[in-house]
Amino acid sequence: MKLQGHQLGVHTWNHPHLSDRWRHAPEIREEVRSVAEKIYEITGITATVMRPPYGAYNTTIVDIVYGEFGLDVVLWNISTKDFNHPGDTATGMKHYVEGTANTNPDSHSFIALHHDPLHGSAELAQQAINFMKKLNYTFVTVNECLGK
Repeated sequence: MKLQGHQLGVHTWNHPHLSDRWRHAPEIREEVRSVAEKIYEITGITATVMRPPYGAYNTTIVDIVYGEFGLDVVLWNISTKDFNHPGDTATGMKHYVEGTANTNPDSHSFIALHHDPLHGSAELAQQAINFMKKLNYTFVTVNECLGK
């Protein structure tokens, strides 16, 4: 992934619902720290973004993730909802079509949520890439998408 120019980010080690654990700051720190350190250990890259599992966050989580680790908390604006229909690429693509309807590629950007370990995820990703290319979107890192 590093060699292909992809941006790596933190998602946590155990995939907990962090906003349910807001009173347990040491747990949140460990979830973030362990992944950030492993990314650096393997790739030499310091992560700059974090997507909280389930998209669940609150001010305590932002204070820790951004304030202590310097990671931007990033969510998505297109969800394929692939976790509800693994292998059903047609339904995943329906969410792309709906999410991009009536937008101009020059004035709008998208961050899409996919879950790569699910059945059919590679096929859905390829269809999504082809679809977005036909709409004249370009593919950039999350940092570039955010203007950083």
